[in-house]
Amino acid sequence: MIKLVASVCIEAPVASVWARLATLEDIQLWSEPVLHARCEGAVTQGVGAERTCELAGHRIVRDAEIPAYPRHPPLPRGRSTRAN
Repeated sequence: MIKLVASVCIEAPVASVWARLATLEDIQLWSEPVLHARCEGAVTQGVGAERTCELAGHRIVRDAEIPAYPRHPPLPRGRSTRAN
């Protein structure tokens, strides 16, 4: 499995940015390499949604929305990451 990570700063209210990103099929409106996108299955937004993107050069990318999780699980109470 390939993991891609990207970051961008957008000067707009958070709610309006997430509203735009929530419509997964609209990725071709703001991502130039994507020619066409469609959701597979009954779930089209949020966790469980699966999207297929058609890119230039007849390339296909399939992705799925998964739950967010912390990079590191919380430590049990009374534990610290600091060296003593």
